[in-house]
Amino acid sequence: MASYRDRKAAGVALAGSLRHLADRFPLVLGIPRGGIEVAAAVAESLGGELGPVHALKIRAPGNPELAIGAVTSDGHALVDELTVRRLRMTESEVQAAVADARDRLKARIAAFGATPDVEGRVVIVVDDGVATGATLRAALAQVARGGAGTVVCAIPVGPPQTLAVLATLADEVICPLTPEPFRAVGEWYDDFGQTPDARVIALLRGEGPLAAGP
Repeated sequence: MASYRDRKAAGVALAGSLRHLADRFPLVLGIPRGGIEVAAAVAESLGGELGPVHALKIRAPGNPELAIGAVTSDGHALVDELTVRRLRMTESEVQAAVADARDRLKARIAAFGATPDVEGRVVIVVDDGVATGATLRAALAQVARGGAGTVVCAIPVGPPQTLAVLATLADEVICPLTPEPFRAVGEWYDDFGQTPDARVIALLRGEGPLAAGP
């Protein structure tokens, strides 16, 4: 199964599957940081508006890579109760983890700006891939609460079981690569280096090329 050269290439591939929305001036919202690079390519290809959508994972104590949920910029916290019980977390530990996520989210919003108004819009929510889907589920729920007219979830790669869950939160889900078995998003990119904050800001401002290389 083929992989993507980089996040720009992934965005171009997604845009090819979203052509039916090109005449509706979609609002393309990327999840910072990597999702913004993918979303920028989608927005450029479709002639849409680019913006950030802020959802940040709630980190498990002692294991920052493990998500126990996600928080969004409209104040909501989505907590995975099954994971919390499996980790035997106390209520105070959960609340501390949520508070930490909200503090980090405030800093991210200050750096990248607020999410544009979604009411009545065709909104395409984009990330650079999905594994468990906690952050993306939270972002889709936020867009729905904001009154979006149509909610589309567009991701370059993800496991079928997660996509099935996302389909319950969006009017349409686009995902060109659905490998099984699935281990990690980065395995499906030749270049999956971290996206610097400065690059995210430049893309959101419409400054500079979408990719550093050809």
